Amino acid sequence: MPKLGTRITRRELERAGDPWPAELEEAALRTWALLEELRARIGRPLFVTSFYRTPEHNARIGGSSNSAHMRALAADISVSATADARAKDSRELAADLARSWRDLDYDEVIWYDDSRGGHVHIGLARPGKRPRLEVLHAPASGGYALWDPLAGEGLQAGAAGRLRSNPGILVALAGAGLVALALLASRARR
Repeated sequence: MPKLGTRITRRELERAGDPWPAELEEAALRTWALLEELRARIGRPLFVTSFYRTPEHNARIGGSSNSAHMRALAADISVSATADARAKDSRELAADLARSWRDLDYDEVIWYDDSRGGHVHIGLARPGKRPRLEVLHAPASGGYALWDPLAGEGLQAGAAGRLRSNPGILVALAGAGLVALALLASRARR
C-alpha cells in the first residue's frame, strides 16, 4: 500500500466533500489508500471530485439515500481536468478498473455519462462484506445499466435497479468479457 498523502492530501479530499468524523476515520483511510493506489497505477493526476459527504450535503445534491459517500467508502474521480477529455478518459478508467484492476477489491464502479458529470464513482464494501465487483454505466437518459466494458454496451437499461433491489440475483461482471446473471436457488425453484 502506498504511503498516505504522497499524492493525495487530506485537504484535497476534504475540499472534494466534507471533513469526516472520527468514527469514519478507518473507512476514510481505506478509501484514501485505494485512491493512492489508483493514482500510482495510472501514472497521472487523479482528480477527486467527491469524497465523504454528510447526510445533509448528500441530500442537498440529490445523492442516494444509502450512498457509500456518507460512510467515507466512496469517491468520485476523474483523470482529466477539462470537460472535453473527461468523458472519454472516465470511460477508459472505468473500463480499466473492471477489466484489469479487480484486485483493488472495489464494491462498485459507476461510469457516469458526460451529461451526468463524466466521472467515475468507485465504492468500497462495508467492513466484513464481500465486494460485489459491480460495474455500472449511468447513461444520459438516467438510471443505471449493468455495463460490460469488453462488450462496450450496457445491458438492458434499468436492469441494475431491479438487480440491486432484489437480493436473490447475483451479478458477475467483466469476467473474460462475459456477463452472467444467475438466480439463487430460492428464485430458481419458483
